[in-house]
Amino acid sequence: MPDAAKPQEANRMEVQAQGKEDLEAYLKVGEAVVIQPQQTHPPGARYNTRIRGWETQKYIMLDRIQAGAERIIPVHEDQTCIVRFVSDGRACAFVSKVVDWNSRREAGWVRVTWPDDVEVKSFRKHDRVKANLPCTLSKDGQKLGDGEILDISLGGCAIQSSEELHFGNHVALTFLMPNGVRIQDAEIIVRKARKVGDRRWLLGGEFCEGQEYLQNEVAAFVASSLRPDGAKLDKARRCVLILDGNAVTREALCSGLSQSGCEAISTANAVEGLYRLFVAMPSALVVSQELVDLPGIEVVRAVKINPTFEALPILLYGGDDPSLGERALQAGAARYLAPSASMVVDVCDAVAALDAR
Repeated sequence: MPDAAKPQEANRMEVQAQGKEDLEAYLKVGEAVVIQPQQTHPPGARYNTRIRGWETQKYIMLDRIQAGAERIIPVHEDQTCIVRFVSDGRACAFVSKVVDWNSRREAGWVRVTWPDDVEVKSFRKHDRVKANLPCTLSKDGQKLGDGEILDISLGGCAIQSSEELHFGNHVALTFLMPNGVRIQDAEIIVRKARKVGDRRWLLGGEFCEGQEYLQNEVAAFVASSLRPDGAKLDKARRCVLILDGNAVTREALCSGLSQSGCEAISTANAVEGLYRLFVAMPSALVVSQELVDLPGIEVVRAVKINPTFEALPILLYGGDDPSLGERALQAGAARYLAPSASMVVDVCDAVAALDAR
């Protein structure tokens, strides 16, 4: 049975290296969680739940996932999923698999496997990052007008709008996060209001308490845009994310890119790679065509569909299809490299050329 009543330490130890043994330091019974099962319809669907308990190194038990009033959703056993939550000023996320699932309406829980690794990024409540997200403002279910979220933090956001609002007004915001997640009717209190033109207002909004699932989504975006220590992201930082199922090639690429001054991050499959893309926000993506779970060119297409990564240079390599080069460019890759005896060197040189360009 999961240790649902496990006592939690008031002050959790700061852990430098996140891994298997570290996840328990961030878990808390009742914590609000967002779980994203992979290969669902619609794609990228997310569901809200809470941590019910866990058995260390085996599984984590969550309340049965719900989508509105519907309890039966397209999730199945052994399905890969991404779990995210906020714990004591840290955005935590990990890739896992569903252990058990069925369609019984009376079932009240679901278990996911204890992950091999957990990503943890610290940030402060009022760390703000630029957003530029179109939004709709409403009150009591009635639309007030349109606007744009200029920046966002876990505590609130800055909004530019034609709607005249004043200190203390309560309004609801509806908008799309950069990763495509729709935030519906997020409640804010206007804390600042300043007229910046004939019909434009600059508003400072504070998120109302009790919106834990909103915090999970905002925290994931804010944390991915900051350094792990909470400092502002250095736009000149050269970070390369590598997706390759071959461990030897992966390690060789990491070594070669690190020697050239890049921060190299790697993973073996597309599912975890797409998750790490949002966490690391790299300056370049390097993808092998021969991934285990998804062809590399499909990864290119999936990434380029998202406006957040429209300008991200992607290098695709490998495969034995002569038409792959042309199709890779059509899919949005900046360059394609056919298999060769000097593949690792060629990829490192190509990344350096992309960076210089």
